[in-house]
Amino acid sequence: MSTSSAGSAGPAGPAGGAPRRLLAGVDVGSANTKVGLFGVDGVPVVRLVRPTPRGQGGQHYDAERIVRVVLDCLAECVSVAGTAPEAIGVASMAETGVALDADLKPLHPMLSWADGRAAAQTAWLDRELGAVSLAATTGLPVHARHPLPKWLWLRENAAGVLRKTRCWVSVADLVALALTGELSTNVTLAQRTMAFDVRSGEFDADLLALAGLRRSQLPPVLARGEVTGQVTESVAVGTGLYAGTPVVIAGHDHLVGAYAAGVRAPGQLADSAGSTEAVIAVADRLADPSALVATGTSAGRYVDGSRWCMIGELPGSGALAEWFVRRMLAERDAGEDAVKRFIDLVAESTERPTGVVVEPYLHGCAAPQPRPHRRLALRGVTERHNLADLAAAVLEGTAFHARWVSEEIAAITNVLPARVTVLGGERLPGWAQIKAAVNPWPTTTVNGDPTLVGAALLAAPAAGLASVDPGVERTEVTAGPVVSARYEALYRRRFLPPTGEQFPARR
Repeated sequence: MSTSSAGSAGPAGPAGGAPRRLLAGVDVGSANTKVGLFGVDGVPVVRLVRPTPRGQGGQHYDAERIVRVVLDCLAECVSVAGTAPEAIGVASMAETGVALDADLKPLHPMLSWADGRAAAQTAWLDRELGAVSLAATTGLPVHARHPLPKWLWLRENAAGVLRKTRCWVSVADLVALALTGELSTNVTLAQRTMAFDVRSGEFDADLLALAGLRRSQLPPVLARGEVTGQVTESVAVGTGLYAGTPVVIAGHDHLVGAYAAGVRAPGQLADSAGSTEAVIAVADRLADPSALVATGTSAGRYVDGSRWCMIGELPGSGALAEWFVRRMLAERDAGEDAVKRFIDLVAESTERPTGVVVEPYLHGCAAPQPRPHRRLALRGVTERHNLADLAAAVLEGTAFHARWVSEEIAAITNVLPARVTVLGGERLPGWAQIKAAVNPWPTTTVNGDPTLVGAALLAAPAAGLASVDPGVERTEVTAGPVVSARYEALYRRRFLPPTGEQFPARR
């Protein structure tokens, strides 16, 4: 699938004046890869969306095809716009990465954050090093999604891979390498490896040594806005980009999107909803490691380079819609129509709340009460409920969970939420409306694609352009007091576990 759109002014600028100065953004996400060109004011000129390439069987990502898709999209964007950008910013999903050989070629299929093969190694880290000790260094809970357990798995099961590894790279690092021939990473991606000291801002040699890795096998860590390199002559010839164009690794997609959407200060939350959902809170200090472990949340540097942030995740949030269509409706070949089918189904449900409580743990419960073996469950289904009600209840369940995470983060930071900004919910109309009814604080949505435009604008200083506020359009979402009161009762009485109760670890 490929979609595109163009801004009204076009590349020539108003009234046929001087050509517009353009910036490029790249965002490689779990489901889709997006590439766009923007004016220095953040106004889009052209935007392309294609599925993020996966390997055979769909379990892993195909590193070389990801690079090919990005380069092809950049070439198409330049062709449509009629001119090339002056700088390129690259954002991507975190935790997913690949080991490169001496020729900087992939040694194996790119390992996804969702790859759970390293469960035994994760348990070993927890047992031998201790979750609190690890969180004190890395800011992360012990979880198989992070690269460190996967490196331990590779050491035990494919030792030759690590011996041949010249460098391990995240997805954005790989794309930047393809554009420039230079290796580097951004701090917001490095800190998701579970081998990075968030206080010192450096990879931890002792943690790397557990997997038999050396510091030289990880890329240099760049601060916000630092240039990783320039577009090479060979890439320029194949894409229409200018040789020498500076490339910046913008960072972790959730954080880039939150920043671009205006989440900049304590009390401001972003609810970044995609294949996974992340609640992001800006903080003035690094959270206590014991609190991180207890709640399954993580902490690290924010994308602005000066503040800290906390992240609470729900694995598989947006993926529930596709799962629902494929499993509950038995439409296993729905493809790109799966989301539309889900939207149409939700629209058929008119009662809010539905009365059905969904525990939305398709891939386990992470934050704010870690239970990796907890699974999807529906409670309160009666004979009056139909499939449309169950689909709407899925959205209600994810909204309840996001609120729960937000409240736990507020308790840790001791800062009450002043506002939550919902990112990525535009594909599911009605989701933001449900979130607004569930949330006790003001709720805003953003139009467009804040991660993509944020990646482009974070690269602006590299081209000698002023760093401007993306100016992403925001819309206040409200819900009636009666409906909000009903959701409040459902959330307090039936979604939250009773005080002091712990979810059982299901094995």
